[in-house]
Amino acid sequence: MKTLTLATVAMLSATSLSAADLGGGFSLGGELDVNANLTDNVESYTLKPIAGYTTGPLSFEANTILDLEKISDYKINLAYEVTYDIHSSLELYGKMKTNDSWKTDDVTFGATFSF
Repeated sequence: MKTLTLATVAMLSATSLSAADLGGGFSLGGELDVNANLTDNVESYTLKPIAGYTTGPLSFEANTILDLEKISDYKINLAYEVTYDIHSSLELYGKMKTNDSWKTDDVTFGATFSF
């Protein structure tokens, strides 16, 4: 199984995935994470579908993380993020996650300064 996982990781690292621009500021995309911890002999396969909308400096994003090994036990946990670019090096953001019962689980606000 390690050989299959390592071959998959090598293949995916050579392939770039990009978001589909739907026009009008809307986009769909995702992230596929395939990794193996060789020390603990644990493998992980996750898919993160992402839907977004951007208008000027304001961006909205919604996503969830699917564990592909436990897809039959899947429960929807959504994460939302809003970012506002004030300057090329300053960004304000707000994040919110929901739990299995669709109740607010985590709310975060902050600012990022890049230099």
